Order: sequence, then structure tokens, then C-alpha cells
Amino acid sequence: MAIRIGTLLPGAIDLGIGVNKARRGFARMQDGSEPVVIVKRVSTSVLACELFCSVLARDCGLPCPEPVVILDSLIGSILFGSVYTEHPNLLQAFQVDESLVSAQELNEIAKRLNEWTQLGEVISFDEWIANADRNLQNILWDGFDSFVLIDHGICLGSTPGNGQCENKLLALMTWHFTQTNSAAIERLKNRVINAIANLDPSMTAQAADALAVGPLTNGAELGSQFSTFLSLRYPQLAALLVARFPSAQGELFGRA
Repeated sequence: MAIRIGTLLPGAIDLGIGVNKARRGFARMQDGSEPVVIVKRVSTSVLACELFCSVLARDCGLPCPEPVVILDSLIGSILFGSVYTEHPNLLQAFQVDESLVSAQELNEIAKRLNEWTQLGEVISFDEWIANADRNLQNILWDGFDSFVLIDHGICLGSTPGNGQCENKLLALMTWHFTQTNSAAIERLKNRVINAIANLDPSMTAQAADALAVGPLTNGAELGSQFSTFLSLRYPQLAALLVARFPSAQGELFGRA
């Protein structure tokens, strides 16, 4: 997919969410449309990571908002943007304060996530891109059957350890099942491992091409770097994921 480019229109409002001070407003795109977008000012490397992972997720059939590049003429800066999705994040949907979330509340959220047909695909995708930040604020939910994935700026080996980060969604689910239904852990493992087959390594080239023709001067270089990282990581996915599951009944993972 081609990454659309636009200009932020006056009147964007601060959402008060996230360290990057996300804003919501209208943008005038080069194709003449004026969608509502969520924008945030990030470094060039994070912008590239967000764009690449969003394109790849969408190409892999995962629910992710359309990524866009937005010029804020007031500050003379390029922003990462995504077309607005009118869903709250999971903590907002369950009316949970991030600093006060209880084990009972986490279990209720995990129960609902377990009903998500694409849960296995998202866990395996997060492992592939080495997503260090799939916390519950980075999954939007409409209260029914629609989930949306956002925030992919801390992926692709951008954290210390070259991808050796916690798979937070898998950690939450294994923690949940260890307390409530340990037999379900094996079923979750099968879902996750089987989902690897739905990830297509050839799609990294498409994401790299989208980055190369975008507005970033080093987009081609970064796209090639990201593709290489994923190509090397893909054959290890099954082993990486199996290693994250409890090796014995009663072993716990940390909370998301």
C-alpha cells in the first residue's frame, strides 16, 4: 500500500494520552480527502518503525488503522498519523485505571481477549516484529467483536537486546490461564504456533517498498534494515514462542 501524505488543519486537540502527546484533528490529504487523524511527534526512526509495522500488519490481515504521514506547518515537523478509529482502548473500555488495575480486572480483560479469533495471529505477529509495547492501551475495542492494534514505535529490534523483549499479550494470557485454567495454556500454544503460517515473510518487501517511496530521506535504508531483521527472525518464531510458555504447571509470567 502507498502511504498517504497530508497537512494537519488548524484546531487539533490534545488527547492527553501517551508520552508523545497525541492529538486528534482533521488533515487535508494530497488526494483531496480530509479524514480525522491521530497524530504524534516522534523521532525519524520511530516514525519509520510505526509506518513499516502498520503497513505489514494490514498486509497480513490484522486490524490496524491506516498509517499516514502528516505535516504540521505550525511547527514545521513531520508527524506520524493514523486514520481515526472511534474505539476506546481496553483499559478505557473496562473503565480501569492503569495504575490501579487489579488481578480480577486483568482476568476479565483476558477472558474477553481469549474470545478474539485473531488472538493467536496477533501474539505471533508481535513476536515476529519484537513488539515491546503491546500493553492494554495499545489495543482498541468496540465492546463487541472489533479490536484494533495501534502504537508500533518500539519494535524491530529498537530496544536493547535486539528483540529480546517481553511479549506482553502472551504474558497476560499465560498468566491468566495459569490461575484459572492451566489446560487452556496448551490450546493457546497451539493457536499461537499455528498462526505463524498466516504471516507471510514476502510482505516485508511490500512494507519496505512503501517506506522507500515515502517522505523519509532514509526510508529505503530503514526499510531494508527492518526487512532483514524480520527475515532472520521468522525461522526462529516457533522456538521463540514455545520458550515463552510455562515449562511446568504453576510457573507465572509477569502482568502486561
